[in-house]
Amino acid sequence: MVALSIDFLKSIDFAVTKFLMKLFRTSNIDIINNCRSSFNFLLPSEMIEIRNAKFKGRFNMCNSLRYYFGWALAHILVTGSIARSANLPVFSLLRGQF
Repeated sequence: MVALSIDFLKSIDFAVTKFLMKLFRTSNIDIINNCRSSFNFLLPSEMIEIRNAKFKGRFNMCNSLRYYFGWALAHILVTGSIARSANLPVFSLLRGQF
């Protein structure tokens, strides 16, 4: 994940805002913000922030699952048997028994 500078994000937001000002033929920022909220149009910096948060959440979940399943795999390798490991919670999840 590449960290973007605040100046870069502000310049992209400025370009989008200027485009919207030309599109709606106004220079009033309140009208532009009202139109953005009416059409649920996010600025690029807002979209990047949301996507970064979503990515970090999924990445953390992936690491947690890898740790959890890795623990179960290690247990199988140590015991040498899947039958003895079948009662672990992870295998109950795989069978659909929550």
